[in-house]
Amino acid sequence: MAGQAPRNPHNQLFAVAIEIGLIGAALLVAMWMAHLRLFAASGLATGIGLVVVVQNIVSSLFNSHLFDFTEGWTYVWGVGVIGGMILRAPAVGAMTRIPNP
Repeated sequence: MAGQAPRNPHNQLFAVAIEIGLIGAALLVAMWMAHLRLFAASGLATGIGLVVVVQNIVSSLFNSHLFDFTEGWTYVWGVGVIGGMILRAPAVGAMTRIPNP
């Protein structure tokens, strides 16, 4: 029994490090940093995205919920949809502008 990996170590970094190793834990932290940089601007959408990422980072200290179905998909949809809105915003603005003659 002592040689088996725990089902839920109650810390996302531990859960990743147990399964994938130190490289996996480093990739998890790099993913969070990339998401924080994506939402590092002013505006309503970026504020909501920042709340989603910060909530995930802080709660990952106490739960390994990225591996849980509902919480994991909530993070994926939150970052995906809001991140897509932010990345699309400059392109939409460029397409709707009328060029000067």
